Amino acid sequence: MIEIDLQLYAYTLCLVMIAAISSVILVIHITENDTLPANTSKLFKIYFILGLIGWIGLLTKDAAHLPLNQQAPGLFYIICSYVLFFAVEERARKLVPLVVTTLIHLLIITLLTLANQHADKMLIISAYALTIYPVLSFILIQRSIKFKNPGFMIIATGLILVSIMSPVQAHFLINLNDPAFAYSLGLIAATVGYTLVGIGYVAAILITEQQLLKTISSHDPLTGLLNRRGLDLSIQTMLGRANRSKECISVIALDIDHFKHINDTYGHDAGDFALKSLATTLSEKNRASDIWCRLGGEEFGLILPECPIDVARKTAEKIRQRVEEITVTYEQHTIKFTASLGVSSACASADIDELLKDADKALYAAKNQGRNRVCVAETNIHAEIASQVP
Repeated sequence: MIEIDLQLYAYTLCLVMIAAISSVILVIHITENDTLPANTSKLFKIYFILGLIGWIGLLTKDAAHLPLNQQAPGLFYIICSYVLFFAVEERARKLVPLVVTTLIHLLIITLLTLANQHADKMLIISAYALTIYPVLSFILIQRSIKFKNPGFMIIATGLILVSIMSPVQAHFLINLNDPAFAYSLGLIAATVGYTLVGIGYVAAILITEQQLLKTISSHDPLTGLLNRRGLDLSIQTMLGRANRSKECISVIALDIDHFKHINDTYGHDAGDFALKSLATTLSEKNRASDIWCRLGGEEFGLILPECPIDVARKTAEKIRQRVEEITVTYEQHTIKFTASLGVSSACASADIDELLKDADKALYAAKNQGRNRVCVAETNIHAEIASQVP
């Protein structure tokens, strides 16, 4: 019969946790300036460093066959949880919540210090875990749903398991008088908790990074509007629904008049500032379903679902007037500009590439006719006239 050396398993567990937590700390160090908020990353980093110190201490104690100190683990547990609380709850970092939270944790530490019996200490820690960890789990679940990031849900799961394990551990210690098993449960809870928090945090970093890359690839970095790739990704569902229900989709193409003159006169930085000001204006007063994008240079596009050609033309005219009212102040220079717009529309069988081409042709017709005006694509002129007939 093969005998199992439980002490060897304990050493192995400690070494695995030390290696795992060290890896998490390394990931946080590499990504803390790029992904999640800097303060959040730093606090999680401190939390994992404390955990690393704890596991190194546990390994050292077991290897040296030192007796278990009843006071130190509880205090260390509260300090780690204190750091984790601020890492999770960003609103608690403001002055008043910070002071209140700090005083509460100092009170818990004082109670632990004054408690003489190990059972009393376990009751204090269990009550603390059952109070704090469900609150943090609820915050993390909300954040997971809001940011569509399952990493926060994994952290919440780890905290819930730890909060459930604390009273069970206290039960075996106080009611069943089994300190060895209670200690084993505490070791299991710490292992599971730190592992899930570590996995969840690394997952949150990777998912946030992926979301950031997706946003960068689909949005124009200057204006924040969708680029052409982002437009193609965004309208697939819209086009499918429009083609099934025979709805009309309209497109407005917009180009700033004499934009080269702005760059040549005031500099390219002034031109970029004008583009950002225009993008801000274009994003206002739209329907939730409308999609603005930057097609390139000083040309923009607006996709209007469920919008016939006559309504699209009126919308384009309102946009033209809003652009004409824009006043950009840059380095003591006042810059005003106008825009030419082209409109196209299709019903029942909309093709975005064809719509953009038709809108672009109408746009250049507007420029050829004197700029600062709206023109409708030739393929839609008769439809517009027909819609105006009583």
